[in-house]
Amino acid sequence: MSANDDRSLPENPYAAPESGSIGARSVPAETPEQRDLRAFVGSNADYYLRRWTHLLERESAGAGFNLAAFLLSGFWLVYRKMYRVTAIFFAVILLESVVEEVIFVVVLGNEAVPAGRGLVVGLVAAIVCGSYGNRWYYSHARRVISDVRAQGLGEQAVAGALARRGGTSLVAAIGLFVLFLVVTFAVFIALAFVLYPAEAFASRSAGAAVGCLI
Repeated sequence: MSANDDRSLPENPYAAPESGSIGARSVPAETPEQRDLRAFVGSNADYYLRRWTHLLERESAGAGFNLAAFLLSGFWLVYRKMYRVTAIFFAVILLESVVEEVIFVVVLGNEAVPAGRGLVVGLVAAIVCGSYGNRWYYSHARRVISDVRAQGLGEQAVAGALARRGGTSLVAAIGLFVLFLVVTFAVFIALAFVLYPAEAFASRSAGAAVGCLI
């Protein structure tokens, strides 16, 4: 029997599957970009890689809704070390709260900002964060990966650098959240000092700051 005749023999059903396959389906190897993203994300990388699959293929695709980002909002942003996005997120909320205080109390002459406005703003912020959190995180990851790759490090060093700059930080999340509370209170103290008479200063400043945080 010649070597060519082997092709006519039936396939051995007991033969071990070829390398890289499970049953009849082959398991595609991760691309270099996916490996970098996995090293950067660290814990829960599988979730984000699934969410980013379409973004890896085309920038216009969506990345799904992130429930953790919706529930924790700014806390989640800094937990995932997106410090620049966190600063913008909190700055927008604080600015909106200051504008509300000026419009409703100073311009319209109300005693206080209408009850429930803070809850509405918080809900809108949570929805925005949940809807765009995965895309923001993907953009952040790509910027960090590009920066690390530009340093010309070896593969092992790259993986280590991505792990250090990525991952999560509960300490940073708690610290920056406390800092936001302090800054918010200080801003409304200053606002009350400028806008309100001395007799209303304490109650106005404390009430406005608490309203912003709620």
